[in-house]
Amino acid sequence: MKTVTLTNGAVVCSLSDHEFKCSDGSLIPRQDKDTVDEFTMERKFSKKREIAGMEFNETKMILSQDQLQSLKRISDSVDVVVIPFPMLTALRELGEDVRDQYASCAAYNATKETQRLPPDEKIVDINNWSY
Repeated sequence: MKTVTLTNGAVVCSLSDHEFKCSDGSLIPRQDKDTVDEFTMERKFSKKREIAGMEFNETKMILSQDQLQSLKRISDSVDVVVIPFPMLTALRELGEDVRDQYASCAAYNATKETQRLPPDEKIVDINNWSY
C-alpha cells in the first residue's frame, strides 16, 4: 500500500488510481490497479421512473464482506484512508456502528479556493475530511 506522511505527521493512503495534491504540499500517491480493482463495489439499481425511454434509478453501492475485511486491515494501518464518496456512502448506509469501525476512512474535501475546479486541479484540505 502506497502511503504519504503529511506535514502534520498523519500517514495517508488512497484507494484511488489518481494522485491527490494536498494543502500542505504533499502528494497522496495513486494505488496500483489491482488494489483499486479490489474495491470496485457492486451496484444495485432500483428503477424510480422513466422519461423518454431513459431510466432514472436509485443506485446503491454495496461493499462485500471481503472488501470490508480488506478495508478494515488498511484502516487499522494508517491514520487516513482516502475513499471515494460512493464508498463513504456505502459505509454510512451500513449504520453508525459499522461506519465507526472504519474511523480512519474518509473522503476528501477540497480547499475553498479549489472546490469548484476540475478534479485534477483540486487541492485536498488536510484539516477537513468528510466522515
